Amino acid sequence: MSETILCESFQKDLKAIVKNFPKAQKRIEQEINSLSENTGDRYPGFGEDIHVRKIRLGLPEYKLSKSDGLRIICLFLITKDKKIPLVIYHKKKAGREQDIKKDIIYRLKQIVSSLDD
Repeated sequence: MSETILCESFQKDLKAIVKNFPKAQKRIEQEINSLSENTGDRYPGFGEDIHVRKIRLGLPEYKLSKSDGLRIICLFLITKDKKIPLVIYHKKKAGREQDIKKDIIYRLKQIVSSLDD
């Protein structure tokens, strides 16, 4: 099982999500811990070398299906056996997809620079 690395920006997102959906905290944490490189869909636009996936998570406690629920964007460093959740957000409150992708790219750059240290 791959190691999960939670960066500070993701932890901040997670805290806000849990505040809005406290009854689903355990479900969300379990989902994050069980992410694998085969989970969800490949996030477009990152090429073949970078494995970024989008996972849809329904919250039955709040009557939210997968299509209306949360999104987790996760980077998988398969050769290093690590997973790094980048972003978690509620689909209905996230804004435009291009803004989310900008945030993902920004966080990827932060992670790459911290891995070089």
